[in-house]
Amino acid sequence: MNKLLIRKLQEAVELKSETAIEEQVQKIGLAKVIEAVPYLIALLKKTDNCNLRNIIALALSDIGDQRALEPLMALIKSKKTERCRGTLVYALQSLDCASVLVDLVDLVINGGFEVSCAAFNAIESIKSPYLSKEVELACQKIEMAINSEPSFEPDQIERLKLLKHLLDSK
Repeated sequence: MNKLLIRKLQEAVELKSETAIEEQVQKIGLAKVIEAVPYLIALLKKTDNCNLRNIIALALSDIGDQRALEPLMALIKSKKTERCRGTLVYALQSLDCASVLVDLVDLVINGGFEVSCAAFNAIESIKSPYLSKEVELACQKIEMAINSEPSFEPDQIERLKLLKHLLDSK
């Protein structure tokens, strides 16, 4: 069954049928086809279609394979996803993001509402122990943002204070 799903996705890609590609990617994600992860990552890196990128990111999130972390973070940092990275950040929640804690804090501070909330949730979902150096750096960034950004809305300041409390308690 898993090989069949992968083969159907490959056929859809060859035919350049966006609808079929999206459908197969969703099926692979729901079935948690771990063997498809390298192919999904390659497709994720290659596509410029924001909707398809989001569907692939969600499928990778459903599968929960740690190999997706680096390519997702690379896309999140890329200029080409500047206006459509909320779903990419959301997809990180099923992965162990301890190694990208500082990057996530930057997204909480500098991202729009959706990105900021998704990054906060990704930090909140980290189960592995943080490296104390990363927590210290993250807390410093939060403090600097709170103290130096007069244009933050009250809800942004509150989110940053909650994040600092969360990091201090771990």
